[in-house]
Amino acid sequence: MGDAEGNVVLLAGGSGLTGGCTLEALLDATDVSRVLAVSRRPLGGEHPRLANRIVQFDRLESQLKGSSCQVAMCCLGTTLRKAGSQERFRAVDVMLTNFHLPRSTLFMLVSAFSGLDTMRRAYAHAIETGYRFYSYGDACLLFPAAADDKTRIE
Repeated sequence: MGDAEGNVVLLAGGSGLTGGCTLEALLDATDVSRVLAVSRRPLGGEHPRLANRIVQFDRLESQLKGSSCQVAMCCLGTTLRKAGSQERFRAVDVMLTNFHLPRSTLFMLVSAFSGLDTMRRAYAHAIETGYRFYSYGDACLLFPAAADDKTRIE
């Protein structure tokens, strides 16, 4: 998992204002041994603890296969101009969140996004494997359920 000296941090979106400041702070942090920054284009600049991986965010899951980290941070964003419409600007294509308590309103939120059956399977795996829940627990990267998914909550 992590290096002996500190945490490995996965940072998505290090090129914008928020992501750039976050990246700078991570590289200055003494408890961070490595930053894996995923971005659509090269971030520019080099640092001995920075690994910049160029990805296509619609295929992120397969492109990060085999990677591990202790901390994941998301600073992805866009502008209305780049999105092209209000609808596309407000669309959510992935969600990075914690494992919330089952039977909570937050569990219903992630179930509405990814489908109830998908989340039940994910939570069964998380419990069986010993993942941590609550605010400082393990995170999960979720993808939206297909519009025709009968377990999707609307």
